[in-house]
Amino acid sequence: MSLPLVLFFHRLGVKLYSVPENEDITELVEITSVNPSDIIENLSEYRDKEIYLLASDSICHVFHHELPHQTDQLTREFVFDQVKDKFPSHLQSSNWDFKVISTDTRTIEIIVFALNDEFQSLIASVISELSLKVLALEPESIAVTRHSNPIVGITFGKTIRPSVQNETASDTVRIDVASQSPSSPINYSRSKVFLVFLGLAIFIYANYFLYQKYNQSLSIATATLTPTVSLSPTPSPIVQKTWSSLSLLIENGTTKAGYAGSIAVKFQEEGIVDIKTGNAPRSDYSTSKLTFKSSSLKDSYYQRFNKIFPVSEPDTLVNPDLQTDVVLTLGSL
Repeated sequence: MSLPLVLFFHRLGVKLYSVPENEDITELVEITSVNPSDIIENLSEYRDKEIYLLASDSICHVFHHELPHQTDQLTREFVFDQVKDKFPSHLQSSNWDFKVISTDTRTIEIIVFALNDEFQSLIASVISELSLKVLALEPESIAVTRHSNPIVGITFGKTIRPSVQNETASDTVRIDVASQSPSSPINYSRSKVFLVFLGLAIFIYANYFLYQKYNQSLSIATATLTPTVSLSPTPSPIVQKTWSSLSLLIENGTTKAGYAGSIAVKFQEEGIVDIKTGNAPRSDYSTSKLTFKSSSLKDSYYQRFNKIFPVSEPDTLVNPDLQTDVVLTLGSL
């Protein structure tokens, strides 16, 4: 089955990926420029393709917000009224969206996001010029609620396949760019509650307990049935922290001057903002060490760190006493 490509915009450029059903990600194109003409030229052979558009958190306005669980109807207007003071004044319009990521008996947790002005204009220009068919737009913060790698997360989660339309708490956000000009803002679709989903769930499971569970937890979530949606009640996995919000310390454990700073640039290019550098207690490390503050952080992000700067599994540790989320100690090999 041919899946849509993933176009990832970050602060320093663009990457294009293909993600087959076995989740073996292939990087097709890397463009280290945010000049529209450079991007359009390098992506010209992918004109008219269907894509999922992933945005680095560093080019978005993204924040978490909690709402009272007693909310009867989670409408766009209601959410905007609750969060409008957190938006820059010029964004208080239609160019934003939100996603429900978890609920409990007291609160509903949502992620609210909008592209910043610079990249909203850039992305609209690239999409319009190449006639790309954008099936979904998400920031990393939402994609990682389905998979620790946001490229896989926007393509499909661990339990469900992707949909052009909004699904449950782990759904994608649709945008319609077919009629937009390069200067036009990207408009996000509104979430809808599809009551047939609830009725069909009751019919299939014929189980009163499951009905109560779904009625409580999904009555406020947007859901649209497609042939590929799983009816499993298993919630989407929620990671502790998003990739871009990780705090990282890079220590130089060698005699190479400026080594930590040069490696820090690689992680900045991949979206981590909070990076500190310094010297390790020793300068004779033969191999590099990667230490996470918790096992869950290690499980979620080891593979992604390893792709940027390879560290062997035996040299990857967990230390709950760390002052940062992750410490990378650089060795000579």
